[in-house]
Amino acid sequence: MAHRFGLKAKITAAVSVLVIFLMSTVSSLMFSYFENQLKTAITQDQFVTVTCLADEIDKTLTAAHNQLIDAALRIPQEALGNPDKAQVFLESMTGLQRIFDNHISILSPAGKVFAEAPFVANRRGTDLSYRLYYKNTVTSKAPVISDPYISSLVQKHPLVMMTAPVFDKDKNIVGILSGAMDLMGENVLKDISHVTLGHAGYLFLTTRESRIVIMHPEADRIFEHIPLGANLFYDKAVNGFEGTGETVNFSGIPMLTSFKHLKVNGWILATDYPVSEVHRMILDLEKKILAAALIGIVCLLIAIFYLIRYLTFPLVTFTRHVEALPENGTADTHLDINTHDEIGTLSKAFNAMIADLDRQKKALTKSEEKYRTIFNSANDSLFIQDVHTGAILDVNQKMCEMYGYSREEALQIDVGELSVGAPPYTIQDALKLISKTAQGDPRSILNGRRRISRDGCSGLI
Repeated sequence: MAHRFGLKAKITAAVSVLVIFLMSTVSSLMFSYFENQLKTAITQDQFVTVTCLADEIDKTLTAAHNQLIDAALRIPQEALGNPDKAQVFLESMTGLQRIFDNHISILSPAGKVFAEAPFVANRRGTDLSYRLYYKNTVTSKAPVISDPYISSLVQKHPLVMMTAPVFDKDKNIVGILSGAMDLMGENVLKDISHVTLGHAGYLFLTTRESRIVIMHPEADRIFEHIPLGANLFYDKAVNGFEGTGETVNFSGIPMLTSFKHLKVNGWILATDYPVSEVHRMILDLEKKILAAALIGIVCLLIAIFYLIRYLTFPLVTFTRHVEALPENGTADTHLDINTHDEIGTLSKAFNAMIADLDRQKKALTKSEEKYRTIFNSANDSLFIQDVHTGAILDVNQKMCEMYGYSREEALQIDVGELSVGAPPYTIQDALKLISKTAQGDPRSILNGRRRISRDGCSGLI
């Protein structure tokens, strides 16, 4: 008989549920672990990126400034007293003009334009002494890189100015060589806005004290002032923080932002990486882990099914053999299972038990045959009766001959039918005699009973 939900099915189901539970738990833990690792890796990588870019920008700006300082040392003394010669010198500095794409100029010690390239009519003598970069250069007697300011030229673009003072032999400032980078032009600062992180991440550069945007991918954001409190994470960077964290940018978009301070003027370089991209990466990771988990579960379930099928095959064989015993009788009762485990041991014990039962059955059959031979060979009529009811359970051949009944008919009649019915030969008297015999008095039944044969004749027995 096949079981709809047998032991093999139960083991398979239990192990499968356990495997699914364990795989789900492991997958969940793995996802949680890899999610944290991914966030940590992105955070660290982003800060490493902004740090490397900050170093490169520092080096690039310092290199540009150094070229301006070197050029200041090469200005001929006579050019400092002659605007035309100064103009010729500036126009020969083609390399500087490529770096400082707005203009390069020589200012007088009083802060007025002495010469400028490219040449602009009516610009000589323009007083720029109010500019902070001029004041800082004169005060410090050292090269200066300015914060952004709006140019006085016609286009009114935001500029960053670099200066290099020119000294006479007495260390007095006799001129200032300056170079301006146009924040709307194509130069090393503009290159920052072209850098992308992922699909929508970007860089931007601001001053620290004045909180002015120097460079940003959105051109209309350049020279924008970032008010205090507009972005608390940025406020933290202004106060000296360097690192990565989640914030909301000025457009209200959640961002993973990193800050790094440049050596140049303490400017702040920042990277903004949309949190949605991080979540998309995490979602992709979740899908891959889920797919891997599902494939793993399916493969494990298939493996478990065949493994349990293999391991329980001897037990199934044993069960089917036992179920078939009533149908097969004594034929082929030996069970051949040679596994070296509990089922193999049970099989050997079963074979030994069946062999013993076969021996007992044969002995019982032989004993029954012997009993039947003796029972039927007796010259007296023999009855086997129920102690309580007197019902006839068996009779021998002699009884059938004496009473005229067949064995089958004798087993169907009541003991009362064999009695005369008058005391002391009533059925009650017969039952009393049977009871005394059952209690160990075999003589009581021999005291005499009258019988009634099938033809109605009576006699003593």
